[in-house]
Amino acid sequence: MRESYCVCLLGVDGSGKTTLASAYLELLEEQSVRAIHVWSRYRNYVSKPFLALMRLTGHNRKEIVSGVKIGYHDFRNNKIIAWIFLFLQWLDQFFDILWRFRSGNACIVSDRCVVDTLVDLCVDTGMDDFVLGWYGRSLLSLMPERSVYFIVSRDKVLVHECRPDVKADKDYDRRVELYKRVGAQYGLVLLCNDGTVEESLDIIRGQVG
Repeated sequence: MRESYCVCLLGVDGSGKTTLASAYLELLEEQSVRAIHVWSRYRNYVSKPFLALMRLTGHNRKEIVSGVKIGYHDFRNNKIIAWIFLFLQWLDQFFDILWRFRSGNACIVSDRCVVDTLVDLCVDTGMDDFVLGWYGRSLLSLMPERSVYFIVSRDKVLVHECRPDVKADKDYDRRVELYKRVGAQYGLVLLCNDGTVEESLDIIRGQVG
C-alpha cells in the first residue's frame, strides 16, 4: 500500500467500530499487509488544563443516570467558552493527526478519528454549521489523502443491549442525526452493522480493495 493509507471507522458508541477494526486488522495480517491500529479519543493535549478549569465552573461535569456515569461538556450557552474550546480542540486535532496518522507504507486502521470529534464538538457547543463547515474541512484536509471513512451504524435496540452507558446518554439521538448529516455533507460511506462482522467486512473490502 502507498504512504499513509487510512481506513477510518466512525459512529456512535456501541455501533461496533472496535469489533470491526479488530476483525479488519486480522484480515490484513492474514494478507501480510503491514497495519497500525489507532484509537482516537480523549486526545486533549493543549485543552486539558482548560477542561480542568471548566470542571470547577460546572461546565464540564459528570452525571449518574441509572447507575451509569456520563460526562458532558456543556458549553452551548456561553459562546466565549465555546470559541476557546473550539480553538484548543483544533490544536489538539492538528497535533494528533500529524503525530499518529503518518505511517510510512503501513495501512492505518482508525477506531474513531477527527470526524467523531467534530460530532462531539457540535454536541458540546451547539455550533453545528461552523464546526461542520470551514472548521471541519480544515482538519479533514490534514488527514492522509488516501483515507476512506465508514460511518458505522447499528440498530438502537442492539446498541442499548450491549452498551448501557450509551442508553443513558441524553444526546444519543442527536449524535445519530449528526453522523447522518456528516455523511451526507462530506460524502462518507454509510455502513449498516446490523448483520454479521463478515458482512460488514465485505463492505469495507469492497470500498478499500
